[in-house]
Amino acid sequence: MPPVTEESITIECIDPLGVIARITALFWRHGVEITRLSSRDSVGRPDGRKLTITFDLAPNLNAEFVIKRLNRIVGITKIVRRAQPGHRGATNGRNQSVDAS
Repeated sequence: MPPVTEESITIECIDPLGVIARITALFWRHGVEITRLSSRDSVGRPDGRKLTITFDLAPNLNAEFVIKRLNRIVGITKIVRRAQPGHRGATNGRNQSVDAS
């Protein structure tokens, strides 16, 4: 069995229930397994939420592909990819921010 890569992203969104349903459908279609999902209130928007999703990525997929697909989901306002310690995509502990606009 080929090794999988664990990735973590934080998503700012409005309509979190609809967004979660669309994210899980997208991940299911591409065979991405969600290992953790947490939600909290967004500080900047009273109607917004922040979702932190950790998922296992198969070797035939990359995080950039998943983020591009997530950018198409209505209700997502910002995506931040978390740097994984020891991961080749990690950038000295900094996070990669992707604006969904």
